Amino acid sequence: MAVTSFLPGQVTGSAFGAFVASLYPVNIRFLGHRIYVMLLTSGYTPDQDAHYLKSHVDAFETTGTNYSPGGMELTGAYDTVTYDSGTKKTTFDAEDALWVLSTITAHYAVVYDIDSPGQPILLTVNFGADVSSSSSTFTIAWSADGLFTGTVAAI
Repeated sequence: MAVTSFLPGQVTGSAFGAFVASLYPVNIRFLGHRIYVMLLTSGYTPDQDAHYLKSHVDAFETTGTNYSPGGMELTGAYDTVTYDSGTKKTTFDAEDALWVLSTITAHYAVVYDIDSPGQPILLTVNFGADVSSSSSTFTIAWSADGLFTGTVAAI
């Protein structure tokens, strides 16, 4: 069985503009909320300013065998927000996303908070080309550095 894998450094992720703004009024809560990843087709064109809710990208969601609408919940996304006081870095991480025995083609993935009002998008991943699985495991292997990090300036 073939395994389709995206290893750290092979995909790029970009935060959406409204994601940072939505942190202030506590629209997005990492702890206690379910965080999902959804796959999109090559018909999608990312817009970090205009596409900040899941409904803005729903029309571009991929379909396929063993792929459910809305994507899948990221395991470990509840309790993997860590802060390193030495480096002043906060890291958000999750387990790799796996669609087992799937037949899927995707060009992008979006990570979103399914439990927040409007289901805001946190980030998008561009695979750089259409990537497919055929009765195999479609895998997004997140970087060892996490899905994303933020660093505060030292005083």
